[in-house]
Amino acid sequence: KAGANNTALYNGIAFQPAAGKPPAQSADIILRDFRVLGNRGNGKNGNSTSGNPRTAYHSGSWIFGIHLANVTRVLLDHVCVYDAPTYALLFDNVSDAIIQNSRFESPSGALNTDGIHINGPASDIGIHNCDILSPGDDSIALNAPEGYAGNIHRVAISDCRFPECLTALRIYTFVSATPCIVKDVALTNCTGKFVDRNGEPCAVFRLGNMPKNAQLD
Repeated sequence: KAGANNTALYNGIAFQPAAGKPPAQSADIILRDFRVLGNRGNGKNGNSTSGNPRTAYHSGSWIFGIHLANVTRVLLDHVCVYDAPTYALLFDNVSDAIIQNSRFESPSGALNTDGIHINGPASDIGIHNCDILSPGDDSIALNAPEGYAGNIHRVAISDCRFPECLTALRIYTFVSATPCIVKDVALTNCTGKFVDRNGEPCAVFRLGNMPKNAQLD
């Protein structure tokens, strides 16, 4: 609703958790057959009333569609997230997860409106038969140094459609002296239409924040 100033669905973990060893993962979450209206607005008339459509009033935390952290064995099936203030779906320290038959749409075309955003560490993630409309940012982002920071490996993306996007898949591994590693990532049988954002060129793959000595397999 207007003025909610909150992520629609989350498991109680703050955005951008403190650096350090992530906690143990809980298990077995199934989300299926529902739709979330993110109600982005302009920072005054939508979910946020902070003046910034991305952030919550009082706390200043970013507002997402769905945010799950520190979990293993996750299934998202036939879920739709429309017009979230920032990322439609955010994973922090998630493993053994399937996202399938779902839609993530961010029609505002604004910065930080990723469709599926995965922070490190993460492993064994499947993204299949999804429609992701994200003309303002990454459709799928594997951002290993964010969140707790850690390696991301074994990610399979197949049969997805990107009807309008700046970047289909973004990968980065480095923001500090010790790079993380992203490896064993496969993207197959996907289609899309790519659009520039305010002069920033679109790209099927965007590899960012990586020095020459970062490891990408």
